[in-house]
Amino acid sequence: MKSTRKLSETNISAAIAIETLSNVNAVGDIRQLILMLEPLLLGGTTSEKLAEGRKVWQLPPVESGEAVRIYTESADPWIRAVAVDAAGHLMAEEQAASSAGAGAAGENRSKWTSRINALAGDEDSYVREAAVSALGRVDNSGPREWLDAAAGDAEERVRRQGRRASGEEGKYDILSTIEKALFLKGVNLFESMTAEQLRILSDISTEIHIPSGKIIFDEGDPCDYLYVIVDGEVEITKDMGHEGEQILATLSPPSSFGEIALFGDEGRSAGARTGKDITLLGIEKDPLLTLIEAHPAISIAIIYELTSIVRNQDAVRTASTHQDGPDSPKED
Repeated sequence: MKSTRKLSETNISAAIAIETLSNVNAVGDIRQLILMLEPLLLGGTTSEKLAEGRKVWQLPPVESGEAVRIYTESADPWIRAVAVDAAGHLMAEEQAASSAGAGAAGENRSKWTSRINALAGDEDSYVREAAVSALGRVDNSGPREWLDAAAGDAEERVRRQGRRASGEEGKYDILSTIEKALFLKGVNLFESMTAEQLRILSDISTEIHIPSGKIIFDEGDPCDYLYVIVDGEVEITKDMGHEGEQILATLSPPSSFGEIALFGDEGRSAGARTGKDITLLGIEKDPLLTLIEAHPAISIAIIYELTSIVRNQDAVRTASTHQDGPDSPKED
């Protein structure tokens, strides 16, 4: 209710501002400035405002490839790394859309390959990792010196992407730091984190692969990890493997689980089992608590999410009690 009221107040304020601007008795440069500001006060998403502003201000559309190229030259290493990752996806999409290696598409791909090849030798290890990951996504029939360089890189994250590109890591797709950060940004628990906080969180995240039907943890087990589902399904259960076993929830990407136990030493309150083959990001308890301590704002999002989880669990227990009847034994 609060968020709805806030949204309504924002819309009303914007409408009043537009009305006021429209009625201002101004001429010349001031009037032009007022007209230029108007698109920014319209409702809608940021991208919709930008699109409307470009029409009003008669600006040419920004070509995504050119924007990415500009960011690959940023002085900020993290921005360069994100831009390189985006360039890899653009190249892969272009390659999938056109099987021809010649013509405009092929020339464009060749330019990007050369640019990313150069960034594979960047002074920053996150940029090198992103470049090796990007080059590994596309069909690169030319010389692969970047792969040899990755194999001898001082940083394990870069070497892992080299093994991923060469197929040495087996059937599993090894996520780069940038890919982890982008995925974690979509998780409710971490959506308020800054880019720097996500980078740190990605560094303390371990990629885990577990086949279907396996126990991740049982009730009472030590609470050493929080988990985020990248692929597959997880069943959260009570009394796992016993008569009266109850499945509290079936979770899929990008759900997280195991959060509540991070803030106590009582052990897991429920068990977790794979419903399908899964890929998880496991985040160790102590490094995560250290990150929260260094960045207290993160705790607000986590507390909000934990409150939601507790409410859901209470709702499940209440529904179960009503189904069993008033005389049924209650869970401690």
